[in-house]
Amino acid sequence: MQEQFGDAGLVVVGVTAADAEAAQKFRTHSGADYPILVDALADMQAWGVKSVPTTFLLDSEGRVLVKDDLDESIAVLERAQG
Repeated sequence: MQEQFGDAGLVVVGVTAADAEAAQKFRTHSGADYPILVDALADMQAWGVKSVPTTFLLDSEGRVLVKDDLDESIAVLERAQG
């Protein structure tokens, strides 16, 4: 998604309750090239994350536009691109 919509301002950030070592293993294995916030269990709970993966699409003001619907997230991003 970052490659497809990055020019439109999309920034992908991963969040995990795991430690930095586990996050780095994930990055290496998956090829993820986005930042990952680690040891973030309290943050995840505050956002109402009950299972992983959970996705959020936020606007530039931090408002949630879409939660847990990848197809809708892509549609919103495509509309924003024009």
